[in-house]
Amino acid sequence: MAGLERLLPRSPPPTSSPGPPPPDRPTPATRTSHPSLNQPTNKTELAYRLGVVAEKRCAPLIDAYNACAKDRTVSMLWACRAAYAASQDCVREYVNAPNIDEMRRRWVGMGRPRWPDWADLMRGLVPDEDLPPPPPPPSKEGGGG
Repeated sequence: MAGLERLLPRSPPPTSSPGPPPPDRPTPATRTSHPSLNQPTNKTELAYRLGVVAEKRCAPLIDAYNACAKDRTVSMLWACRAAYAASQDCVREYVNAPNIDEMRRRWVGMGRPRWPDWADLMRGLVPDEDLPPPPPPPSKEGGGG
């Protein structure tokens, strides 16, 4: 150990504390309440919402692939290739860059709401029966309880 310490450069001690983070960056304590983290600017949230629909619509193909791959190891690579491709093609119908970009464009067009109506964002991109339910009406403040 002594030899290793001799080879590693020593960093000088800090001259001052780093201080609080800049006000525009969330701290760990306020991260969950930071408004930008609740908005669908993140492609992951948009892709997730589309993926929920894709998982429901493509369930038979996904189940077929899972059944093929069950109890297999390396052989699943060639034995289940067609089932895997079919399931991925189905999912790609819903979760793709044009759909995500269209949802983001609609969100910006709505004025970037903090809690968007996901049905409005997804309408026309997924079948109407798969649209999420509308958000509940805002609660009235000052109610007794």
